[in-house]
Amino acid sequence: MLNVVHTNTMGERMRYAHAGRSLTGTLRVAALTVLLALSGAMVAASPAVAGRWMHTSCMNPDGSPAPNEGWSGFATGTPSTGSTNNTNCGPGKSMYAFLSTQSAAPAGAGEALQYTPPKGSTLVGGTIHVGLSADGYGYRAAGTAALFQPAFSYDAANVFFQCVAILAVCQNGTFNFYGPVELPRDRGGNLFVGAGCMGQIAETVCNTGGSHNAWALVGVSYAHLLLSNTTEPSATQFRGSLLSGDAHGSATLGFTATDQDVGVHKVQVSVDGKTLYDQTPNPNAGKCVPTGTDSPTGALIFTSQSVFEKGW
Repeated sequence: MLNVVHTNTMGERMRYAHAGRSLTGTLRVAALTVLLALSGAMVAASPAVAGRWMHTSCMNPDGSPAPNEGWSGFATGTPSTGSTNNTNCGPGKSMYAFLSTQSAAPAGAGEALQYTPPKGSTLVGGTIHVGLSADGYGYRAAGTAALFQPAFSYDAANVFFQCVAILAVCQNGTFNFYGPVELPRDRGGNLFVGAGCMGQIAETVCNTGGSHNAWALVGVSYAHLLLSNTTEPSATQFRGSLLSGDAHGSATLGFTATDQDVGVHKVQVSVDGKTLYDQTPNPNAGKCVPTGTDSPTGALIFTSQSVFEKGW
């Protein structure tokens, strides 16, 4: 139970007991506002607010560490010996995926990283800082390092940034790239960063060239991913002595704030137009507290997409 003590315009001390039961997530893009009109003890919940928020991976804009929530790795085809992927990351440490030069990599082989937005949120933009290398090739086969969204499919509808050995240079005119890449706007789906071997005909292999002990490799130094969430939180089960028609002196109020997806970030309580409570009801070890604001978009920045398992 969280108690907020306030002196109202009549000089009377009003105490509001805010009790919650079962938040279903860790963060909310904007505030859920509960308006309490003291005269007549009329209580109403204003329209809740959803919107855009930014989820950071590996490193925050200020250089501080961020976790790798939402990221996973997978392989395709039959990767060459020693090929792997790893999503562990932090400042100065990139997540990566690569096709090793320890053996030939058949066409269709690959290692990739995947970002999956949390339930209820849609990927609508952002920036990812990557390292890409595609120097391996073979007879009618080429190493590839590419970014995909919304699906992991090598076609014009999904590939938005690529390096392909021999066939297609990166945007910097070489087969290696290191730097930030803007994500497509409002494309949705998942984000993929993949290293592979692409063959023009069956049974071709990447077995020549390569660099950094790989036919192809990708790395992610950080990702700042802009997400949109349209699900609105709600306040229900209002209770307490403040709701009685003759409430005066010290009174209590309780209600339950819930959200179906990523959770409630902030609750505001107002009496007669004056805000008495404007806080995060459960910081959840800091996961529900923004680390800053993205300047270009105004979106609050969060490092976590986890959901609550316990009530508050």
